[in-house]
Amino acid sequence: NGLGHIIALREKIGIRTIFNLLDPLINPAGAKIQVLGVYEPSLTETMAMVLKNLEIKKGLGVHGEDTLDEISITGETKVTEFKDGGIKTYFIKPEDFGLQRGKLIEIEGGTKKENAEIILEILKGARGAKRDITVLNAAAVFMIAGRAKDFGEGIELANQSIDSGEAFNKLERLIEFTNAERRYLRNG
Repeated sequence: NGLGHIIALREKIGIRTIFNLLDPLINPAGAKIQVLGVYEPSLTETMAMVLKNLEIKKGLGVHGEDTLDEISITGETKVTEFKDGGIKTYFIKPEDFGLQRGKLIEIEGGTKKENAEIILEILKGARGAKRDITVLNAAAVFMIAGRAKDFGEGIELANQSIDSGEAFNKLERLIEFTNAERRYLRNG
């Protein structure tokens, strides 16, 4: 499809362009709630408005310190939240939630295979900076989806999901489903 070509082009260019903003806005599942990471802090409000105009009901535009297009544990994260017709911007930091501030090197990923191994380690209960950033970003989803009243409660839910094995079990079921339905999936 045409979108696959845009994503491939974006990866080949290797620098941030408008395509880095368009890719996360593509919403084939018709989701009504979204957390959108943006690479430039001045764009969180703009992207929140774009999501709102795309009929997303509730969402967050986030930019983490160290140019992370996600919620960061290395410093402050700018969050622009929209729901119930209103938009507000605020800043959070890991210490606000009892999390230790990490270093960028502690949360770096790697190849697709290495990243998959990191995810499995986290979902099997590994502790440390990679789990903390995962839990904090999951907390944002729980919060904006209405499953948690705030980030703190979202962190509790994320930790419970990991520690109970529920998150790992859901991943295993998703893998089984994807493998069983592979014949219906397009390659590129």
